[in-house]
Amino acid sequence: MNQDLHYLSAIGIAAEIRAGRCSARDALEHHIRRIERIDGGINAVVVRDFERAGEQADALDRLAAKGELSGPLHGVPVTVKESFNIGGLATHWGAPWLADQIADRDATVVEKLRAAGAVVMGKTNVPFMLQDYQTRNDIHGVTNNPWDLARSPGGSSGGSAAALCAGMSALEFGSDIGGSIRRPANHCGVYGLKPTWNIISGRGHSPTATHFAWAPADLAVVGPMARTIDDLELALDLTAGPDEWVEAGLSLALPACEKSSLQDFKLAYMPTHPDWPVDQSVVDCLDRAVTVIERAGGSVNPVARPSFDFAEADRIFRHLVFSVFTASMPMEEIEAARKAVDAAEAPPEGMTALIAAAGLGLHRDWLSMNDTRAGIREAWAAFFQDFDLLLTPCSSTAAFEHISTPLDQPRFLTVNGEQQAFFQQSFWTGLAVLAYLPALSIPCGQTPAGLPVGMQAIGPACHDKRLIQFARLLARQIDGFTAPPNYT
Repeated sequence: MNQDLHYLSAIGIAAEIRAGRCSARDALEHHIRRIERIDGGINAVVVRDFERAGEQADALDRLAAKGELSGPLHGVPVTVKESFNIGGLATHWGAPWLADQIADRDATVVEKLRAAGAVVMGKTNVPFMLQDYQTRNDIHGVTNNPWDLARSPGGSSGGSAAALCAGMSALEFGSDIGGSIRRPANHCGVYGLKPTWNIISGRGHSPTATHFAWAPADLAVVGPMARTIDDLELALDLTAGPDEWVEAGLSLALPACEKSSLQDFKLAYMPTHPDWPVDQSVVDCLDRAVTVIERAGGSVNPVARPSFDFAEADRIFRHLVFSVFTASMPMEEIEAARKAVDAAEAPPEGMTALIAAAGLGLHRDWLSMNDTRAGIREAWAAFFQDFDLLLTPCSSTAAFEHISTPLDQPRFLTVNGEQQAFFQQSFWTGLAVLAYLPALSIPCGQTPAGLPVGMQAIGPACHDKRLIQFARLLARQIDGFTAPPNYT
């Protein structure tokens, strides 16, 4: 058996099993040993379902002994974000009062992974109610970044990214409403796709452990994370499709991307913005990747932008996201936030103001914002008549050191030597969320401090395959995923 099985691609592990060089049980035991050996310092795989995973692996091996395979992921060990239901396990979203609720069936994504032969070993850590760009909660504690344990892997799919990065899982699924797939992928150096809104069913991704689909609520999606772009595409292909409520009358056919080289792409590039500055160490890394693209013949326009008001789009994005977050919040907390805003001498920034505005918003406010959003979507559509993709950062910085300040207190990041409000970084990932667009975090190098950086590629709705093909071609020119030095 390949002793580096933990850093093979999911497709590569499946090939080893098909060729008889290892069994599904061998692959599972290899990953379990790795989790038990290294996860103490990372704390990513916090819900472990190893016994039932062993039963599933053994069943797959019995199937293989008869010359049958269950699917393209036959025997591949995977994990999913804790917020997905797995029948028989708790789904708590990092909230202590939900710690004992048990799901009665798998989320749709988990069902589809199992149908393809994947062995689901367990679930990975999340922040409280998925509401942070770090990963910590009072049930399972803090997840650390394998590149530097003093730093965060990001959030809210931080456990997912860390598990992939350290070779503890071959494939992962996360969720994204404000960058929760792309930002952790950026901080850990893996691929993370925020697919076009609602092309992957979110059924079974809910804080109530029911089958209510939180993810298809306005803005939010579920999507794959992987160490290779081919694994990411396979995961998309296996899970994309209409929800079971409407599959009798709807089907999904994502257009293939016929471009065969980087020179076939016409790209726009926005590495920073005066109102949302990005650390120069990140910009330099993105610039180097863009130089590679240009040398390969790709066309990169550094000034073209979609024609809408970015500040207005960011304001609407924040309001709509916090409308989702406050939907289940006790009214007394919202009222307390409103009173704090009313008592302030100047309009406050940060979480309190967002909670007050979104939690007490009227439906007519949402309708007005949604009308503006329709205009923004039209502006994006016009932009993509001239350009294939927009390239941007995923975040203002590379992985940052853990921040212990509570969510309801001001937080800051250091960007180019100056303090930036912590949640200001949401601008970059919010661009695609507001307009229902697909966006992909692509590993593209490291900062001078040795921290990974991801380039975000944003494309037109339902052209997720265009992003994937671009990333595949770019990976032929620059390194994609690189294992962190302490875990090779």
